[in-house]
Amino acid sequence: MKSKGTIYFFGKEVFELLPIAFGERTYYEEVWKETEYTPDYYAIHYVSKEKMIVKKGEDVYTLNQGDALLSKPGDVFQLKTYENTQYLWIKFRGKTADALAGLPAIVKMDGTPLLNAIAHLSEDGVCEEYVVGELYRIVSGLLKTQVQKRDYVRTIKSLIHDHPTGNVSVQEIATTLNLNRQYMSTLFHRITGVSIQEYILQRRAKNACLLLSRGCSVGECATMTGYANIYTFSKAFKKATGKTPSDYIKESRKGISRKTRVKFARAEKKG
Repeated sequence: MKSKGTIYFFGKEVFELLPIAFGERTYYEEVWKETEYTPDYYAIHYVSKEKMIVKKGEDVYTLNQGDALLSKPGDVFQLKTYENTQYLWIKFRGKTADALAGLPAIVKMDGTPLLNAIAHLSEDGVCEEYVVGELYRIVSGLLKTQVQKRDYVRTIKSLIHDHPTGNVSVQEIATTLNLNRQYMSTLFHRITGVSIQEYILQRRAKNACLLLSRGCSVGECATMTGYANIYTFSKAFKKATGKTPSDYIKESRKGISRKTRVKFARAEKKG
């Protein structure tokens, strides 16, 4: 293993993002190691050459060139590097760093800021202000990506809301947004806690509740929410709400369908 260019910072915490240390490593053989991060800093390992295998509990990730591992306070990882694996790393903390808490462990990122910092290393090191500037570029890029992902989720929800009968498929949504279906499905589930198909069914059931409470018959409601027949509609409605359409009608007329509304409110809150 070769390690070079490590710079440690011991300055006062005058920045909202404070670099603690950064550097570059090259491995010339396969190495497994377990790394536990202390409770007071974040770290990014950016793979600039070859690949790295990361284990976190039962989860196993492969980081290829251009991928990064984002570790958060208290994280424990096992890292496997390969022959000629090269990665750049930076440890940091600060108020702004806490905004990264909701990001996944493996992220795509622009490694230019880290490469710039390494390129400016000299025997005298590099000034802390320069590294802070590059660190802000990294964090800003990661947060921007997260905002884009949430925008995708909002757009997916909007497309579903535009089809109250549920006559829109996951593939149609992916084609409309020019996204890979698997990536889109994984992204939606990660942020909302439910699959796209589950969300579609929830929306159809919620629309059905509204129609039933307005006096529509079960048959009319089945047709208006896109079901082929009353049986299929009733089965889907009970699965989503825990009640049959007839029971819901009785409760809504008595003004006691509160539990159903709460259930849907909770499902919506995840998005």
